[in-house]
Amino acid sequence: MPANTKLKRIAGVWKNVSRSTGQTYLQAKISVDEVLLKRGDKLIVLLNKARNVQNSPDYVLMLEIPTDGEIPVPKEPQDDFGSGDKPFDAKNPDREPGDDDGVPF
Repeated sequence: MPANTKLKRIAGVWKNVSRSTGQTYLQAKISVDEVLLKRGDKLIVLLNKARNVQNSPDYVLMLEIPTDGEIPVPKEPQDDFGSGDKPFDAKNPDREPGDDDGVPF
């Protein structure tokens, strides 16, 4: 995270398993009154290390906010998925070997 930014918690995120399909999915509940997101905003999902009650969220969703008053502008045009990212492929959801992001599914 750049030094000129801070993180604001905007949601709790729970890991669930569908009863009908057995697929694992994430569900978020917004925890602030108003969230204004715009193209280029950075969202970060972190493991909830302060999880002390069973119904506490498994993860927290954070919004990266510039603290210097400037909004970062991408140097090159980016597609909807960001520079170098690929869209999710439902037919081939497995990650490449060695890709471990800490999300347990």
